[in-house]
Amino acid sequence: MPVLLDYFEELEPVQIRSDLTLLDVPAIISQELSPIEPPKLFAWLSTDLPGDEKSVGLVHPLSEDLLPFHPDSDGVSLVSGDLLRLHPGGRVLEEILFSSLPLPRVEGKAFHEQVPGPGDPVTFSSKGGTSAAPPELVQEGWAQGDKFRYWDLIYPLLVPRYGLKLPGELYSYQWGGVEFLISHPEALLADEMGTGKTVMTTVALKILVQQGHIKKALIICPVSMVGVWEEHLNRWAPDLSAMTLRGSRETRRFIWECPVCVFLTTFDTLRSDLLDGDPVVPPEVLKGMDLVIVDEAQHLKNPSSGRSRAVKMIPSPRRWALTGTPLENRLEDLVSLFDFIKPHYLPRDGLTPPQAQELIKPYLLRRLKRDVMKDLPPKIKQDEWLELDASQRRAYEEALHKGRSRLAQMVGEGEGARPLRAHIFAVIQTLKQICNFAPGKSTSPKTEALMELVEKILANGKKVLVFSQYQEEGVDKLAKVLKPYGVVSYTGKMTDRERHEALFAFRKDPAKPVFLASVRSAGVGLTLTEASYVVHFDHWWNPATLWQAEDRAHRRGQTEPVHIYSFWMRETIEAQIYDKLKEKGLLFQEVMEGLSAEVVDNSITSEEWLEMLGVKPRRKVE
Repeated sequence: MPVLLDYFEELEPVQIRSDLTLLDVPAIISQELSPIEPPKLFAWLSTDLPGDEKSVGLVHPLSEDLLPFHPDSDGVSLVSGDLLRLHPGGRVLEEILFSSLPLPRVEGKAFHEQVPGPGDPVTFSSKGGTSAAPPELVQEGWAQGDKFRYWDLIYPLLVPRYGLKLPGELYSYQWGGVEFLISHPEALLADEMGTGKTVMTTVALKILVQQGHIKKALIICPVSMVGVWEEHLNRWAPDLSAMTLRGSRETRRFIWECPVCVFLTTFDTLRSDLLDGDPVVPPEVLKGMDLVIVDEAQHLKNPSSGRSRAVKMIPSPRRWALTGTPLENRLEDLVSLFDFIKPHYLPRDGLTPPQAQELIKPYLLRRLKRDVMKDLPPKIKQDEWLELDASQRRAYEEALHKGRSRLAQMVGEGEGARPLRAHIFAVIQTLKQICNFAPGKSTSPKTEALMELVEKILANGKKVLVFSQYQEEGVDKLAKVLKPYGVVSYTGKMTDRERHEALFAFRKDPAKPVFLASVRSAGVGLTLTEASYVVHFDHWWNPATLWQAEDRAHRRGQTEPVHIYSFWMRETIEAQIYDKLKEKGLLFQEVMEGLSAEVVDNSITSEEWLEMLGVKPRRKVE
């Protein structure tokens, strides 16, 4: 059985004296002099009862094994979060699991199978060892009797990882995310999409509730993520009472007053409940929030929006923001986001990107899939190039001619940059929809290629995700085309219940192997690893949006390579966009990862869009 000395060098401990009235024993804290990854804390507490000396060993719960630590022969040891009280003779007298602490009991067993039971002898290491402790634990002037005030830094480390009765295993990097959230009341968890931020956050929330640090929590997310959070809370934290804010204002008023642990709401519902008319949220409920979690926190980038103002009205000692979108290069977005996480922390004037990155570093955790999920199967991408049919070509040329004429007129009249750019995108959207279907038609070369591909996929017993950015000229028509193959649709027009039923059918029903969704409704948050094929029927011109959508299948839990097919139409605006993105290197994810959304949005200028449409501007258009 390993002892602490097997893992760490023996070092002279830096000691502080303390009075832990919680356990009614003085404490000695040891701090390692060199860093260890992951950091671990070890403390031993001793009593001075005459003739009955005992001590308690506290060790970080990362270890599954018994790590006895005592300089003599008798004592008390902690095994992965469990306390064992020993008789002075060296035998187990009583097993305790946090029962000596005036905090909620953590259910479950955390110790190794080899842990001795009552009456069994225990062997201790003859020498002591040390491990890492936060530098804040070591205070000046301890010899003069300064009191130790950092119990909260130690206690989270005592929660037994293996005793939480979780329904599944977390990966080591996910436990790192859990520990980051637990130890950071103000946190920005910005791991790349697909790493499991929702799971990490749910488990961290569960632990803090069990520790007694949180009695009420509020989760705020987009509409598309409500079902995802309900599913995760039900699976990973079924012991936490939770309610979703939905229904009429009176219904929501009643829900806000319910004595539950977790409230789940959307950005727009919260804005309505706090800012529209008489607030339906009782002031005492707002003041009683111990934790506020904002998912897809990039929605807070506009500080003057109702969403931002509503979220920032809620006082809370713990604030966690979740986003898979890098924001470091967009200072205004970052400042607005940190006005929620840590109000007034980032200055609004004179802040440079290097300064911002340094300031947010203590509160930020961002990891990429390629760094933490090296065993994830690859993406295999294939572009399918098709030709417009005759009816599409006629409609396309007519729309292009009409659009060119209007744009040329606007340029000639010196129209402002904003209305000109808006009309450019209106023309592009019309042309892209014709690339899907000719007006009045429900089939096209794209649907023929799609049906042929889906038949092959289903013949091999696989499932497929099909994405379109359009509702009427995309999802609605495709639902009819794909109906014979067993399709479920997932769109923003559906109710929460309908979306939940669609997800359940796709995951569980072999007769529903095709998942058809709009990019906006299903592009983030969902886990759809049942599918190993993805089809992009059309393209959002910012490719990062499509990568987020295909990551519904390419994420933790996927065991097969993910095959991604993209449909493009030759000699159309789709081909021109493809060439322009390729020219600028924006089809490569490694290039895009460091760019903010606005940088990408502005990477193709209005002048370049006009040239693609065959319009020559008389002046440069910004």
